[in-house]
Amino acid sequence: PSVNFSVRSGQKLVLPTITLTKGGFLEGFAKDAETGEPVAGVVILVGQIVKRADAPVLNWVARAETDERGYYRVQVPPGEFECYIGAPQGYLPPVEFLPTAPNPYRGVIKLGETTRMDIQLRKGLSVRGKVVDERGQPVANAVVLNMESDIEPQRTTTDENGNFVLTNLQPLKQVRLRAYKGELRTREEVTLFPDDPKAKNIVLRLEKLPLPKVQG
Repeated sequence: PSVNFSVRSGQKLVLPTITLTKGGFLEGFAKDAETGEPVAGVVILVGQIVKRADAPVLNWVARAETDERGYYRVQVPPGEFECYIGAPQGYLPPVEFLPTAPNPYRGVIKLGETTRMDIQLRKGLSVRGKVVDERGQPVANAVVLNMESDIEPQRTTTDENGNFVLTNLQPLKQVRLRAYKGELRTREEVTLFPDDPKAKNIVLRLEKLPLPKVQG
């Protein structure tokens, strides 16, 4: 634990008492769910569940990261815990960081004991395509949005040839694509699933459309 404080010249300081608690250990391996290969660089955030009268609170108490073998080990205070997993590039996070999302990575740490918790990661899918103007010419630096998102739209920008790629997509979760650049924008959303064969050759056409009328 750390305690932050400041001292002025000539000021006497009484340091607070810091209590250290012995705990147990949490360890495991992170692997690719399809190949079984180890996954390095997976970040494990451990939160201790503190039960209160109104609602339980999650206090972050430990952090670990998997090595080249996919292995991690971290000391954790005893009690109930939950983990949130930070997946490396190309993999989907196995737990959504949302209050309503179920979390399978939870359990109990006992004093002096080691709890095993392995992690399985799945690679995300991608959609690819091109943004063109009304004449069919590629549009560079256009913004492409996936409107099907839990918090805010996922976005990317087209390259000099109008090509775009959106990655880390859930297999069974559809995407809703829009694009714009300046006054140009798509007339309608393109909706499809990332595992659809059409998802590798999407064309988004930009048009100069009238702005929507503001009521009131």
